[in-house]
Amino acid sequence: MTPTSGGTPGMVGQDQYGMLKQLLTIAALKSPKDASKYASILSLAKPEDEAGDANTRKRRVVLNQAVPVLNSVTDYALKAPTGVSGAWRAFIGKAPGVGGGDAEMLDRQTKGFARLIASAFASEVGVATDKDVERWLGLMPRPGDTKGERVQALNNLFTQIEAESKGLGLDVPETVKESRKKLGGQGSNYPSSWRPD
Repeated sequence: MTPTSGGTPGMVGQDQYGMLKQLLTIAALKSPKDASKYASILSLAKPEDEAGDANTRKRRVVLNQAVPVLNSVTDYALKAPTGVSGAWRAFIGKAPGVGGGDAEMLDRQTKGFARLIASAFASEVGVATDKDVERWLGLMPRPGDTKGERVQALNNLFTQIEAESKGLGLDVPETVKESRKKLGGQGSNYPSSWRPD
């Protein structure tokens, strides 16, 4: 690939970008665990007219690194045990040598995602304060939540990411849209649960 004439090195034309996007999509389908790497590569090759200033490009890269984790958060939120059982399993999973299963993974994934997404939207890109991280953690589904509460938390989280992306002039990443589809229109009218679903 060659940069567009007179353009910034690393930037590609629209046609080249479209071909690169197709190739990286195929690569991501063949190796889903590396999807975030492919998304980062693609974000670095945005055509000049889509690239924006340096700060916007940095935000786009950090956001594209963060959103694949959202798929994991969504998956664990929908399958981890709920209520007291979920909270207990996440708690005991912190003990050395004791596995907390999906509830523990939900807890870990949400904490990791909160730090990543806070970095993407921080006032100084990549430098999130503890307050920024806590704000995002407050939007996350928790191991002790009911399924309905988790679905509502995920919907609120997706809405916040979309709003902040648009507010900064960024495209909403496709991963956010894909994660939202996993909810399948579920609302928050689920009964409390003391046992896993």
